[in-house]
Amino acid sequence: MALVFMDSFDHYATDDRLKKWDREGGYVWGSNIIASTLQRRAGTKYLWISRSHHISKDVRDTVTLGPITTFVIAAAIYLGGPDIYGIGDADIILTNAAGTQLFRLRANGNDGKLSFYIGTTLVEETASDFLNVLTWFHLEMKVVIDGVNGTYEIKYNENSTFADTGVDTEPYVGEGVGQVRLSNSGSGGYDDFFFLDGNASADPANPANDFLGDCRIDCIYPNAAGDYTDFTPVPAVANYLNVDDPGDIDDDATYNESAIVGNKDIYNLDSVLALGTPIFAVAQNSCMRKTDAGRRYVRQLVKINGTDYLRDSGLTNDDGEWYLTDNFKVIQRPLDVNPDTDLAWTEADLDGTQSGVQITV
Repeated sequence: MALVFMDSFDHYATDDRLKKWDREGGYVWGSNIIASTLQRRAGTKYLWISRSHHISKDVRDTVTLGPITTFVIAAAIYLGGPDIYGIGDADIILTNAAGTQLFRLRANGNDGKLSFYIGTTLVEETASDFLNVLTWFHLEMKVVIDGVNGTYEIKYNENSTFADTGVDTEPYVGEGVGQVRLSNSGSGGYDDFFFLDGNASADPANPANDFLGDCRIDCIYPNAAGDYTDFTPVPAVANYLNVDDPGDIDDDATYNESAIVGNKDIYNLDSVLALGTPIFAVAQNSCMRKTDAGRRYVRQLVKINGTDYLRDSGLTNDDGEWYLTDNFKVIQRPLDVNPDTDLAWTEADLDGTQSGVQITV
């Protein structure tokens, strides 16, 4: 497997949702907020959805940049209790690029059933009272899409609940996953979300290669200037102070800017506390926009052990350059392994990494 996208919902506020969950350039429908009560861990945040609303994101295969045909998807779920919006169903939905449902994993807060759909057909369902409201639990789903030799397995709190092999998991011939949607018909929370595709599964150096279990996603922020400080800080403070923005991306209030091709701006980062557990993957998040007419491209950059590693894939079919628009957007660069060693990340690796961008056009 290879990381496509992950989100802890910690590093941004409700008004920033479209910067990351950006289907068709910006699609968040209904009542959902980034919340900081009832959280899984002290000091963290999560996504709260209510009133039969949802949030969506485009996804694509990390190698082909096309539809995804093998995947693992996971999230922690909180089923809200009775309120003015009811208890309702918490759904993880996978669709094709046009939004047609391919798979649905439903946690029903009214009867406590866990249900799995292929297309719109109910394939598996637990007995009533399998799930509990007013508590966090973990769901993880793995699917290989194939019309004859498809497989699926769903885990609840790391225990296999549904599974089958040699079955038809292709509700629409030739269609793979192009969008992820989180929704709730009543009210409830989502946290520690990740999505993997079927690449790199045979690489023993890549720990994100199958079910990962109930794991946490931690945010670390810039805490000092890095080796390149070519951008102009606005206001005129140390560059990292304009982009640390813990919990709220402040857009044009504080930022660093440059119009010179080749300029780089990078930052040292807080230490990560993995507590001796594996680091399955790392994701670099960068938020930028352009302020003038014409083209402007940047490339995400990490510097490790004195070497620059520029993003070289994943944004277009040709390279890793990112075309800026007039609106702020968060681009996430998945890093399954340390590019300096091609091995799994360690705490020491990550603590020594600097993160930033370079203007390329």
